[in-house]
Amino acid sequence: MRSLEAWLRPSAECPLAREYPSVFAPSAKAVSFVLHDEAGLLAHAAVLETEAVTLAGPEILWMVGSVVVAPEARRKGLCRRLFRSLLEEHRRSRAAHLLLWSEKHEFYAKLGLEPVGTERILTLASEAGTPSRRTASRSAVPADLPGLASLHASKPSRIRRDEGLWEAFLRIPRCEILVRGPTGGPSAYAVLGKGLDFPDTIHEIGGPPRELAGLVLEILDRRRRPTDLLLPPGFGELERILAPRILEARTGILGLGLTKTAWPPDLYVEGLDSI
Repeated sequence: MRSLEAWLRPSAECPLAREYPSVFAPSAKAVSFVLHDEAGLLAHAAVLETEAVTLAGPEILWMVGSVVVAPEARRKGLCRRLFRSLLEEHRRSRAAHLLLWSEKHEFYAKLGLEPVGTERILTLASEAGTPSRRTASRSAVPADLPGLASLHASKPSRIRRDEGLWEAFLRIPRCEILVRGPTGGPSAYAVLGKGLDFPDTIHEIGGPPRELAGLVLEILDRRRRPTDLLLPPGFGELERILAPRILEARTGILGLGLTKTAWPPDLYVEGLDSI
């Protein structure tokens, strides 16, 4: 773990166990694929098996993250070797799909991975002039966790989540979980930032479109700068409500992946679930 911290998060401000509790916390269910020699760790990739809820039914998904090679061992084919072993295990597993996030499309294409899924990204403007005086939003507290879990579970496309993870999510550095509604009964939520990932980005939302729109507008006007919103499947009404604030709207890929069947068009992974 010490080597991974040094290679992936040299700043103690965002320790891996707090930034990715579903992977590195003591109770995490992720599995690490590694290469090592007598001197120690050479290469690492984490795999978390999850259940993706889609309109067509549940799908078993392998999410892959924290892929890293020791600095002194790079450019020796170790990552390719590690991934071939990982992909062979995936072929023998019950998981229909595999997904990772990387800018190295050409490298992973040689291993059989290709762009999969879609993600809608809205760049939203803050309101010009005097900052908004609306104060209906607040930071989530532990009493809100059952309500947050319920809002998340109401989405037609999502990753099925252990309820215990929500408490760990509240402790992620540089991550704000903002809600509307009374303590213990949130009506909508939005998540801004996550450790070193998702800067200036609302990467997870839940709740009815109009409640969410009010929450997002409060976040925008408080921040006073453009902010990206990652829009999950099924939230087209929210985009229509926010239309006057949209500076740019684009559709990108969800990530790089492979499948044994066909990639479900609505399979989606939100920011708190990504690894």
